[in-house]
Formats: sequence, C-alpha cells, structure tokens
Amino acid sequence: MRHAGISELPPEAAQPFCFGGGGILQRAVEAAGFEQVRETTHEVLSSWPGPPEEACEVFYGGAPPFRGILDRLDADSRRQAMAETTEMLRKFCSEGRVRVPES
Repeated sequence: MRHAGISELPPEAAQPFCFGGGGILQRAVEAAGFEQVRETTHEVLSSWPGPPEEACEVFYGGAPPFRGILDRLDADSRRQAMAETTEMLRKFCSEGRVRVPES
C-alpha cells in the first residue's frame, strides 16, 4: 500500500476481518436477535507449507483487493513491494513453514 500511495484499505479489503475487534461479532449477533451470546477470542494462524516466497505469491493470487493494489504499480515497484512482503513473512517462518497470526 505504501508503494501505491494508499493510506487506507479499500472497503472490500477489510471485509474478511470485519469481526476481528473485540465485541463486534457479539453485538452483530445480538442485533440479529440472538440472546445469551458469549464471544471468546482464539489465536488463529494462517499457515503455508513452504517458504515465504511461495506464501507471498499465493497471497497475491488469492487476495483480489491486494492484487489490485499491486497491479497498479510499475514492474519495479511491484517487485520491491513483493520483496518487502516476503522479508516480513520470514520472521514467521520456521521448519519450512510460514505461520502468521491473524487478528
């Protein structure tokens, strides 16, 4: 996003994690008419059975809002953004697998 000059995600990009904040899901379920709702938090890891380079490529191919952002970049900027993302994923890599905590 920094390479594309974008400061905020487009609305469609936030949808997969729209219930990530505490209490948001509970309020939505209660507003739908459910009673005695209890929300619990669990740490979830996104996992890729390979190196960070592959995880980055899979993310690029499977996340249309982010792909659209990257596709706006010229080839050099796109390579740089992908390289930086790959480097960030390295800190989550162990035993040949990338495990990224989701919020």
